[in-house]
Amino acid sequence: MKVVEMDATGMNFGPEEFDMAVNFTGLEDIHMTRGKAGVEQTFQEVSRVLKPESFFCFVVTPPEEMETEAQRIEVALFSYICDATWLSAKEYERMLEKAGFMLVRKEKYYTGKKLTPEQAKAEIRFAIKTDPKIYGIATPSFDEVWAKFGHRIEENGLGHYSKVILMIAQKAKQV
Repeated sequence: MKVVEMDATGMNFGPEEFDMAVNFTGLEDIHMTRGKAGVEQTFQEVSRVLKPESFFCFVVTPPEEMETEAQRIEVALFSYICDATWLSAKEYERMLEKAGFMLVRKEKYYTGKKLTPEQAKAEIRFAIKTDPKIYGIATPSFDEVWAKFGHRIEENGLGHYSKVILMIAQKAKQV
């Protein structure tokens, strides 16, 4: 096995090299640095490198799927900190179709993970410190973030991938 690092919006692989592609909650990172167009380009690239009838499996947290206040806070908080915007399930489905995929399965998974206020503080500090270094983006101060979200986190905790949506898509056959 070999690990390679590259930009998902322009991969250095030839066409139709792989049988499957998997992404676990990384699309919001692409959105953070490349916007919605970057996510769409990633879907196009995945389609390019997958063989016909291969599968693309990814996990996302669409805002409309969040059921608890802790989950809704997670989406709002990280969107605020680093523009890690989660798109709607319908938007992901539209991008899949445009890239030549058919959605074959969509399932909800509950991890039960919920951060206490102290754990949330540590996670927020970590994101504020590391995201600018990793992604080259500006983040607000911890005090600004806590002033905006702290009272809600104190009351509800912070969902942290406590509910995710698995989407499995299949690339179309070649004609």
